[in-house]
Amino acid sequence: MKNMSITYLDGNNATKFGSRIVLPETAENNLDCVHSENTYLRRASSTEIRKLIEAEVKSGRTKWAQLLIEIDDVRLGFWLPAELEAYCAVFAMTPFPTARTLLKGSPNSSELNSHWLSRLSKKAKSKKFRDRFLRYVGTQPKALIEFRDFYSKPT
Repeated sequence: MKNMSITYLDGNNATKFGSRIVLPETAENNLDCVHSENTYLRRASSTEIRKLIEAEVKSGRTKWAQLLIEIDDVRLGFWLPAELEAYCAVFAMTPFPTARTLLKGSPNSSELNSHWLSRLSKKAKSKKFRDRFLRYVGTQPKALIEFRDFYSKPT
């Protein structure tokens, strides 16, 4: 199953936890409940993406769009087109890197455990999933076009 949708949010705190991976887990896991009773978000980003989000907040952005992509029961959420592009670039790498490889030499390599790649499920790291993800994004679904258009306009 493949699905892509956008959620629009107002407020400076819409992305206060940075980027997110959407998980259908219970509240006992100390995750933030959003959208519905059965959707929880876990912080999972990189320093570079968090800085982009912070720059958007500092520039005065108060309206946000979150793009949710679901493929094979794996749901990924993106707050900026640059974040989606970063995932696509990593998903296209051969051989597929580890978070440690991506952070090598970074002054923030202490963030290894919170990097988005280290938080992806084994299923999402598989070549089959990554190929399906890249092909789906490459088809330019309507929601993706709307997402990019939303961020191309000033706040």
